Formats: sequence, structure tokens, C-alpha cells
Amino acid sequence: MENFAKLSAQQRKLASHLDRLRLSGPFDPKARTGYLKSTQADGTYVEQRLINGTLFIGNGKVWKKVPGEHTGFDVASLSTGRIALSADPTQFLQTLRDLGKVEQTASSGADTITYRFKGQLNPAGGEPGALPEAGPTYELTGEVTVAQASNLITKVTYRVSAWLTDGHPDVVALVTINLSNHGEPVSVERPRNTIA
Repeated sequence: MENFAKLSAQQRKLASHLDRLRLSGPFDPKARTGYLKSTQADGTYVEQRLINGTLFIGNGKVWKKVPGEHTGFDVASLSTGRIALSADPTQFLQTLRDLGKVEQTASSGADTITYRFKGQLNPAGGEPGALPEAGPTYELTGEVTVAQASNLITKVTYRVSAWLTDGHPDVVALVTINLSNHGEPVSVERPRNTIA
């Protein structure tokens, strides 16, 4: 976290939890099936289960079905969080181009291709890359690693700066997503105790 001293008491509490958030789980983007468990520093967790495009969110005891069809998970309420979980570089890189700039970097080896990106997110709405009149805007920078043999994404790293008050980055999240075992089927149990 950056500029932690500038945060309000409520923002400090939120930031301290986000600083220790760990997400893990399998995902099959073609079948739109998988689960994602988000564990806090105090051991509490929220789990998302995606079964053939139907998304459930719960804590292991009570589950809520999220309306609509879904292609991925909601990660930190950022739209790219869902896309980052896909192994398809074509779709992901095009979305990043819509948000800003993507360029291929010099290859460090013959096995992978690396792309560097930079853009802005406006979850509250508006045109991609546009600064909103009110509400948060997120600056997004990072890299995508693609395996040449399979043409699948193996790693996504990004840095998200959140503008919460006066145009200065109050909170910075550093995210690394590793993708492996491509092509293996994923089976997820439908949750019980589901509420509408």
C-alpha cells in the first residue's frame, strides 16, 4: 500500500484487509465453470462459484445467486478482473487496448511473448480512458505473458492505483495471476442454502 498515512480510519481498515487478500481457485473459461476463494488476513473468506455461467457468492454457509449470465468472476469490482482469469490473449489484449495502450516488449526467451499495457478504468461508467466528474478512476499498468507454443496466457501482473479523494493515488494494489494446467476440466458443486 502507498500513502497509507493519508487514509481515513475507514479507508485504513479496508486497505489493511486488501493488503492481505489472497485469491485462489480453478477456472475453466470455455465451460464458464470454477470457483474463486478470497481469504482475508483474519481467516474469513468469501467464495464465488461459477457453474455453466451461473454465479453464486457466499461464505460457505449462506449463498446468493447473482442475476444474469457470467463469463468469469468479480475480482475487486474491476471489470478487468473477470477478463484476466481467461487464458485467451486475443480477447484480453483487445480489452486492454480499449482502455489504453498495449505494446509487445523485447522477448526474454523463445518460449514466451510479453506485452506491457497501461490504461484507465472508470467502473462508475463513461468512455474508456475518460476521467469521471465524480467517483473513482483507476490507473492500470502491467504485463501479460503468453506461451508461444499454446498461445495461452500464463501470467498477468498489474498495478491498480485508486483515486479516492483529490486526484492522488491513495491506495495501490499489486496483483499477480498465474494460469496453469490449461485444458483440464473443472467440476464445481452447486451450493446449498441459496437465497435469491
